Amino acid sequence: MLERRFDADIVVASRYVAGGGSDNGLALRAMSRLLNWSYGAVLGIKCRDVSNSFRLYQLELLKGLNLRCNDFDIVEEILMKSFMASKNLRLCEIPFKFLRREEGTSKRNLSKFVYSYVVTLFRLLALRLTA
Repeated sequence: MLERRFDADIVVASRYVAGGGSDNGLALRAMSRLLNWSYGAVLGIKCRDVSNSFRLYQLELLKGLNLRCNDFDIVEEILMKSFMASKNLRLCEIPFKFLRREEGTSKRNLSKFVYSYVVTLFRLLALRLTA
């Protein structure tokens, strides 16, 4: 990621570019694909791995963003508002492989997670349509 930091405003570690992937089970991979496709298609975000929070940002880009999300969904808000703020935004995706969790359990509550993403998708769509 650091090697590409001068090539882009945002560098995203992506499961969905050549060389990337995930060891998660079929259900989690399918949910991730659906989420990433829906956010990209509905909001016009040109990034294959919208939901991955492993990113590198140029500080100046983030300084002017007014962010409202306070959960996992903030990564989509940052992307969409970055694209809205900069017509010439440079985004670079590099391959990244998610490995299966070896210890502990996820703190993520599935119903809260899904609800949060749906609410955020509609809120960000409304914002995009009124901009």
